[in-house]
Amino acid sequence: MGAAAAAAGTWALITAGAQTILSWGFAGGLDPALRPGAVLLPSEILDTVGARVTVSSSWRRWLVEHIAPRHGISSGALLTSPQSVGTVAAKAQLFKATRAVAVDMESFISAQIAQQRSMPFVAVRVVLDAAQDELPAAIIRTADQYGELQVARLLTELLRTPADLPALLRLAVRFRRADRTLAALAGLHLQPGAGSAAARGGRT
Repeated sequence: MGAAAAAAGTWALITAGAQTILSWGFAGGLDPALRPGAVLLPSEILDTVGARVTVSSSWRRWLVEHIAPRHGISSGALLTSPQSVGTVAAKAQLFKATRAVAVDMESFISAQIAQQRSMPFVAVRVVLDAAQDELPAAIIRTADQYGELQVARLLTELLRTPADLPALLRLAVRFRRADRTLAALAGLHLQPGAGSAAARGGRT
């Protein structure tokens, strides 16, 4: 999870012979109209200082044609943030400042590396939490660098902040929905040709 891991993973894929890069995983909603479970195929990837990378238009168009008959698709820009964006206020501020519809912590660095190498790049992200959802502080504090929850630490945090429990339960429902969508997408052929690889990203 995060830029350093995304960079390392992307370079590892390139070294292994990947000819295209797909950033794959969850995202947090910034646009209030974007619902949990929505499939996002962003047209461009932004960072928080205003840099932009455009995805492969032909590959994205091919994905839209193949995914749309099974799942609704959202467009717009995807923002990559250096830290988790968990509060409603922070999401609203980023949406107002960037007009990006969703946020993750990995896609921009993978897109930037692909651009430097003149490699086709796209992102496929499923919205985990909506703009109106607060990420429980306990989740943010107990996720490791891979986005996996440390259960013992989580339980300790919940003992300290039991008010986080309802939000945690709502997030669990959101996760199951988003994970089912990712699993369904994984069953589709997402690359028109051989030689591609996916850089997986999480969502804290």
